[in-house]
Amino acid sequence: KTGDEYDQYDDEDLALSIPADAVGVPREFRQRVLKEMNLLQTPQDTPKNRCYCNYDESICGKNMTCVKQNGAACYHAVEEKYNKSMKRMETHHRWGCASLERGSGASHLTCNSWRAAHHTPKSIGCCYEGDYCNKDLVPPPYKHQPREQDLQKLPDLHDDLLSLPQVANGGLIFLAILGLIGGVFGMVRFIYFCVSI
Repeated sequence: KTGDEYDQYDDEDLALSIPADAVGVPREFRQRVLKEMNLLQTPQDTPKNRCYCNYDESICGKNMTCVKQNGAACYHAVEEKYNKSMKRMETHHRWGCASLERGSGASHLTCNSWRAAHHTPKSIGCCYEGDYCNKDLVPPPYKHQPREQDLQKLPDLHDDLLSLPQVANGGLIFLAILGLIGGVFGMVRFIYFCVSI
């Protein structure tokens, strides 16, 4: 075919119909297919593909914008981190462009990661419309899973039940209840004895 009759779908058909015993494909054909693949994967800077971004200039540029691929998502991620100098938890916000994931043609895994519990409290919310749709997006509440070291700090229920003060308090309560039952039984017996005379 000449350059005027070129059809991009012919390359896909040819790529699928290459015989198994073929030595290779012509270099020009391979370069043309790779160039088209790169063009398809390059994000197009249109309003529907622009996301608000707060990473450094190498990712966001000077205008706090990143450009997502068609079908990918804009996101707003939150994470709770402990500030050692201030001795408190702080919420960190990140806005940006999610990547396309192989096999899904979208950002499915990234955007659904909030559904799983994490050791560090974090969540992510996504939108696909672009045009800075993530700027006012509120991520869903996060699910927190305590770290193993935090679980080790929790008191052991078995040890607490057998501690000496609790056993002593339990014994005193038991004796008080036993004395009350004995007193009631004694009164009933005394009344019965008085009435039968």
